[in-house]
Amino acid sequence: MDAHGTTQKANRASLSDSEIQKAVQAALGADPRVSAFSPDVAVADGIVTLSGTVSNIKAETSAEQDAKNIVGVHEVSAHLKVRALNGAAYGVNPRRRWIWRINSKLLWLGSVAGQLDH
Repeated sequence: MDAHGTTQKANRASLSDSEIQKAVQAALGADPRVSAFSPDVAVADGIVTLSGTVSNIKAETSAEQDAKNIVGVHEVSAHLKVRALNGAAYGVNPRRRWIWRINSKLLWLGSVAGQLDH
């Protein structure tokens, strides 16, 4: 609470959706993990919706966190797709995300094992 008896949350609500959208877009543009992918940003009543495609899960989670860190954001709804290097797309389905992570680790382990054999 501040000196006037209002909470931080109430102060956050004073930003317009267009101001929040601009702030989120600026944050995503300043984040090198996300900026190359330029996710689409929509805001309605302080709820941010991210959509588009990123190349890895780190970029996906970074975009979500960048949006959550903006003053005035009440919630983030991420509809980002992760497009792996081989072109396979993985949406926000957590099961697919884990399958992709496991496959990536197995491929990496296979390449390391192959290097050790030589």
